[in-house]
Amino acid sequence: EGWIMSKKIAVIGMGQMGSNMASRLGEAQFDVMGYDIAERVRKNLSERGVKMGDCLADTLSGRSIVLTSLPDPKAVKSAWLGASGIAALAEPNSLIIELSTIDPTTMKTVAAAALENGHAVLDCPVSGSPNEAGSGKLVLLVGGEEDARPVLFDHLVALCFLGHLHGILEASASPRARHPASGLIFRKLPFFRGALSVPGQHFP
Repeated sequence: EGWIMSKKIAVIGMGQMGSNMASRLGEAQFDVMGYDIAERVRKNLSERGVKMGDCLADTLSGRSIVLTSLPDPKAVKSAWLGASGIAALAEPNSLIIELSTIDPTTMKTVAAAALENGHAVLDCPVSGSPNEAGSGKLVLLVGGEEDARPVLFDHLVALCFLGHLHGILEASASPRARHPASGLIFRKLPFFRGALSVPGQHFP
């Protein structure tokens, strides 16, 4: 797939979490372009030197890894679905990683649309603050196709580990496996929502 060795990433949703994740990925030497539906957000970030797309289609063009960090299920469905959504406009055979806080039904709905269009999908809810997103200290809970998860190890570790960690983590046969250094938790399930409870944390 085109995304396996790609360093070019689109981040859709450039609020506090999305913009800090984009910044973190940029520091880890990924070529990142962001997009936000709000013109004022795009303008503000552009003036601060952040690479921003003028529209969703332009942002997705030439970038086969797409991260979405959006405020709620309605925003996720609006961004992913329909003729002008990510599932339809993304580069062929893209990998789309959903990082927003959403319910399982929404995750399944948008994933089905992406899969129908030939894309791969990772369900990747996060635990952490915007500051932790910017400093690479997020905990990421990763569910999806087994071949996608280890391949994307470097990309995801950039968000949750100080410094770029090289290597591949094999998906574990156990219900939950955390890489001890990186903060990544892998689970052998098609999608993660509703599948895991961690003491002191709740992942919807």
